[in-house]
Amino acid sequence: MNTSQQRKRGLGQGLLLASLFVTLMLGLVAPKAALTAGPEPEERNTTGDYRVDNVSTREARTAVARTGADIIEVGADYVTIRATPREVRLLTRRGFTVEPLSLTTEPAAHTVELEPLMTMAITPCPACAPVMEP
Repeated sequence: MNTSQQRKRGLGQGLLLASLFVTLMLGLVAPKAALTAGPEPEERNTTGDYRVDNVSTREARTAVARTGADIIEVGADYVTIRATPREVRLLTRRGFTVEPLSLTTEPAAHTVELEPLMTMAITPCPACAPVMEP
């Protein structure tokens, strides 16, 4: 066997060993990643509006915000938040009282119905008329 053939053989063995190593490492890492994947995608993207009572200090509001929930409104002793189910569970575990806000189907008192300002008829230019006719 000449030197050229020995190099090719050594290179082929090196590639084989490298691919075997990568395959083994993926086999060790992939199951661990699957176990720590987190919440289901639909749960991550679903949010709702909630009222959290007994939140009257800056520290309490900070504790609510640290869960990842968005604070929408701050009252004297409550906050209104937009949160995922995971964030609501965290708040409940931390001792907060979380109530979902009910949705109403009635229009708000400040709803105004607008009428169109103008109606306009569009007629095509003479050159386009033959193209636009059925």
